[in-house]
Amino acid sequence: MVAVLLAAADLAAQWNIDGNRRIDYRIYVRAVSSIDGAGLYDYGTGILRFTYPPVAAVLVWPFTWLDEAVGSRVWLTLSVVAFVVASALAIHNAGGTRPVPPTVALVGGAAALWLVPAISTLRLGQVNAFVALLLCVDSVAIARRSRWSGLGIGLAAAIKVTPLAVLPVLWVGLRRHDHVVARRAATTFVVVTGATAAVAPGATWDFVQRLGGRAVTRAATTSVDLRVLLRSVIDARAVADAVWLVATVVLVAAALRTAARLGRSGRPDGVGLVTVGMCLSTVVSPFSSVHHLTFATIALVLWAARSTSSWQRAVAVAGLLALLDPTAGEGAPGRWAMVAFCIATVVALPSIVAKRPDPDFVETDRIPQDVSLLQGGH
Repeated sequence: MVAVLLAAADLAAQWNIDGNRRIDYRIYVRAVSSIDGAGLYDYGTGILRFTYPPVAAVLVWPFTWLDEAVGSRVWLTLSVVAFVVASALAIHNAGGTRPVPPTVALVGGAAALWLVPAISTLRLGQVNAFVALLLCVDSVAIARRSRWSGLGIGLAAAIKVTPLAVLPVLWVGLRRHDHVVARRAATTFVVVTGATAAVAPGATWDFVQRLGGRAVTRAATTSVDLRVLLRSVIDARAVADAVWLVATVVLVAAALRTAARLGRSGRPDGVGLVTVGMCLSTVVSPFSSVHHLTFATIALVLWAARSTSSWQRAVAVAGLLALLDPTAGEGAPGRWAMVAFCIATVVALPSIVAKRPDPDFVETDRIPQDVSLLQGGH
């Protein structure tokens, strides 16, 4: 009941915010509707365009049948549900000292709606909640050694590209006989992307060109990524970008080192590995916004559950304060705090704490029982 009340309150708060604009959702729908005319990537101006691979248009396409105002609220409602379930799955499988019951996990998932990444995503009508759900379901499947593990990551990467950063982290963090997960994720990405390219080669090529163009242009000053933050304190843009490139190499190496440490847990640390990969992606990406920080919320859950020392608990508290930023990333201190928390996660995310066998752990060829959360709960 508490989870329902928290989610309902958040839904009510977002229901008519900004006059029910949800600008990104409207851009998605209008761009997909104009495929036969202006083209998927020609609708809009500047950053107000369809910015995802053509695969994402399939996700948006059913909403083109709805009135925009109605569709916006349906998208909002589904996003709230996706956020709650994704966060609840991560909380229930956080690998802390104590098991978290599904009902408590759902309350935690609903509480996560009030942190900056979810607030921003819901306000703009972004796609992040659905990507997070795919990744969190898959992270649990990895822990359960399901034959379906890897499919969600591959599909998420086909929709939004950034989850590709999870693949090398998985490869290093999983034991040799579990490398099939990374291969399955990569294969899913290639097959889905390749099929889309075969059906819509022009749109696929447009996306590749625009992706490369965005990587070299100056992002918004409120972007929450290391490149823009370095440019804000280093006057010479070339120097700032050089420092960013060096830092990216260091952070990739740190993420792989963390993955190797997480891989020494008693069972595959799917949630931890996916979280490290997604936090790495957010930090080193040449363009990130606060609504891209969904896995900073998952990282907060893992730090809180796995902390065994005072400094780890301090990082968890700092992460909570960063994600409660009242300016929602508009202020430089808040952006630095969020990026610093993601970097701490990449470098030092604690390993699974529980030493005793997980009573819920059953190797299976089916999707994990935890996904029953998708069917409801208290």
